[in-house]
Amino acid sequence: MGNSASSSSPSSTSRASEGFEVTLSDNFQQTVLQDFNAKVHAQYMQIKEQQQIHQQANSEQARQNELLQQQKQAAIQQLDKRLDALEADFDQKVKAADGAALTLTQKYVKPEEILGKEAPCADVRSSYASCQKSNPPGACAIYIQALQDCVTKAVAEK
Repeated sequence: MGNSASSSSPSSTSRASEGFEVTLSDNFQQTVLQDFNAKVHAQYMQIKEQQQIHQQANSEQARQNELLQQQKQAAIQQLDKRLDALEADFDQKVKAADGAALTLTQKYVKPEEILGKEAPCADVRSSYASCQKSNPPGACAIYIQALQDCVTKAVAEK
């Protein structure tokens, strides 16, 4: 039947009768087994090393993500503080504009004119007051400008 597989013992009489038999010495078998085990162990160690590299990369990525998250939170807090400061500044400017408008009205409009006639810029002031009550700060800037224009016009007519 041709060549037969390697055998460590001559127990197979049918193969022996064919005239061809290979017997491996115990030392050679041990060497082959050790080589095989060494290759398997090397592959195992290589896989283990790759797993460690991936775990380290994943850990580093997680640390970087955490750092970025902390930086984002710090930036958001800083922006929130800046927004609060801008809103407070805007509110102060609105109050100053209201005070200036009231001062100008008191200075240039006589009480008898207000009582005898419709108050100058009353519609704009009313619109502005309504806007302030129902909107967040900054949403009524157009009314401030309209009120300033109206007061300037009323003063110029006097």
